[in-house]
Amino acid sequence: MSVWDSKLNTDFCSITLTLIDNQGGCGGARVSGNLVTKAQEPINNVNVKIDANVPEFPRYQVANGNYAFTGIQDGNYEVSASKVDDYSNGVSTLDLVMIQRHILGLAKLDSPEKLLAADVNKDGKVTASDLVELRKLILGMTDKLSNNDSWVFVPKSYGYADATNPFGAPRSISLNVAGDVTGNDFTGIKVGDVNNDAVAATGVAADNRTSKVLKFVAEDKTVNAGEIVTIDVTASNFNQIFGYQFTAKLNGMELLEVKSGAISVDESNYGVPSANTMTMSWASEKAVNATEGEVLFTVVMKATTSGRLSNMMSVGSDVTRSESYAGSEMETNRLDLNFRSGEAETAGYAMYQNEPNPFKTNTVVNFNMPAAGEATFTVMDVTGKLVHTRTVNAVKGMNSVEFNRNDVPVSGVVYYTIESGDFTATKAMIVIE
Repeated sequence: MSVWDSKLNTDFCSITLTLIDNQGGCGGARVSGNLVTKAQEPINNVNVKIDANVPEFPRYQVANGNYAFTGIQDGNYEVSASKVDDYSNGVSTLDLVMIQRHILGLAKLDSPEKLLAADVNKDGKVTASDLVELRKLILGMTDKLSNNDSWVFVPKSYGYADATNPFGAPRSISLNVAGDVTGNDFTGIKVGDVNNDAVAATGVAADNRTSKVLKFVAEDKTVNAGEIVTIDVTASNFNQIFGYQFTAKLNGMELLEVKSGAISVDESNYGVPSANTMTMSWASEKAVNATEGEVLFTVVMKATTSGRLSNMMSVGSDVTRSESYAGSEMETNRLDLNFRSGEAETAGYAMYQNEPNPFKTNTVVNFNMPAAGEATFTVMDVTGKLVHTRTVNAVKGMNSVEFNRNDVPVSGVVYYTIESGDFTATKAMIVIE
């Protein structure tokens, strides 16, 4: 290579050019394979690497369900896959329950893939340390695992010699390329997800919760700014419960601690992932029952403003999805918190959290009536301005009322209230653009 300046002074050097055939235009082989779950679902956004002991390698590719490297010359190569996004995908307190039962020998995880998923901290075994790491993720206290990817990939052709000890499974495929090499497939395993409900492809997970609701109840009252407030949480139907989780939105309240009642809780069971937000996750290796009115746990708060508890705390799924697990099949049910303002509610009145929450276009509020009658709904913004009002003729039993963006033409947090006879209850809903 020679170089001249404006006065024609010149100099030169010798260089070497290396051309990389990324598109296979100069010939070479094709190395390809699929990236799927054990149920044969394609996995999106996977980083695939092919490596060799030559200067132009490694090469990388972001693949959706399958990969293909072209222009590969004859020789020895190693292919591996990784995925490090969306760690919380498919992870819930139900996974904690199942891992805990495995550790105690009550119900063993029945496949090598489940055991690899349960090895959350990647130390080659399933122990209580994995539970600690996973619960931080569930509570929103971290958005990734400290020593593991969100998915691990094992060659699909690998045969586990000991299905109870799969932790030495390879993470790559070694190839001797002499022509096209296809079928180099990987099985993807979502770390932390032992009940297999992660979404493999990009999309929204299906709501697998039943219409049954675990109904938490607390007494409503007026509190003053600066007051230390204790909220005793009971349930009307805490029967055969293996675990639960939820997010609580706080408005003018600061969480201090959660104390044990009929169930044992400690600091590992709850967190404050962001301002005005509390998360909770509780799991038991055996089903637990509590009588109606028995205090399950007590939430200790400091009021930073004055107001009614029902306007200052509501349960939803903003960070940790609100749900519970009940019965011998550990059925996934919904979870709700109602503030009781008097005897009327215990006589059959109840209003539940709107679903979905947050919402963009419409949302539904379910409520229960002990007898047919009128129920009036009002919606107010955070300043107390009336946004919407509606009176419905309700039937005895469960009813529903739908709100859309025309009814609630604001965004952010709003409060909806039901009034019927002597019964009144208020909850918060979140409207997003």
